[in-house]
Amino acid sequence: MKHKKLTILATTTMLLFLCGCGGSDTVAQVLDDSEKVTELSDQDDNTTDNSAITVEFKTEGTYDLSDYLFSLPTLTQKTFSVKTYTDDTDPTDTVYGTQDGTTSFYTQTYDIDGNQRIYKEDGEIDTTYTLLDDRIQSEDTSVSQPVDIARFADTGNYLSDTNRTLTYKDTNTAVNFKIQCRLKEQLASKNNFQDVLQIFCQSDNELYNGEFFYAKGIGSILEINSLCTQDTAGDLNCTNIVSEYRTLN
Repeated sequence: MKHKKLTILATTTMLLFLCGCGGSDTVAQVLDDSEKVTELSDQDDNTTDNSAITVEFKTEGTYDLSDYLFSLPTLTQKTFSVKTYTDDTDPTDTVYGTQDGTTSFYTQTYDIDGNQRIYKEDGEIDTTYTLLDDRIQSEDTSVSQPVDIARFADTGNYLSDTNRTLTYKDTNTAVNFKIQCRLKEQLASKNNFQDVLQIFCQSDNELYNGEFFYAKGIGSILEINSLCTQDTAGDLNCTNIVSEYRTLN
């Protein structure tokens, strides 16, 4: 079965989690170059139970994600590098493909206002997160309703299940899909950071995969967004967008 390009999926998933978010500019360029869409709309974002998974919003668990997704108040500015790789045929391995272009950088700043965490990218407000007793709500101008993320979780738990509709300009046809994210595991270390949670996200057609790594008290340290197309033979051709927190040495 031939699949149309669904490269817009990465932008959707970036709304679900505290990614470095500066990679969104790179994703937007990929979209401009490769996909003509009329509209990406959100369906019932608060849907938490369907035939595939259940997202449980609870008030306790092994991990409080707010300890990992957000930086401590003493770390209010971070610099990320963004690299784009093309022609990857297997997004499940650690080979990203061929680097396309030069490395770009952006600055993320972070403010606290009561139970809200406000992130800016190069000085512009990017996303606002609201901490509630059982969930974290993500608000962005590109979706009409807040996206709910489970705040407390155990290893293997699903954290979000978000439905989307993609409408194509050329044919005026709509494709419905969903992106599901789960807490994969806790790592002792990653990229020289200690106590790291790995979150894995995937679209139901498996043409988008996202890996997100968050260090406790630091926030996002590494994100890998894989945007794939599939030909009639079932072979994949993926673009990988890799955003990495760069510390000063």
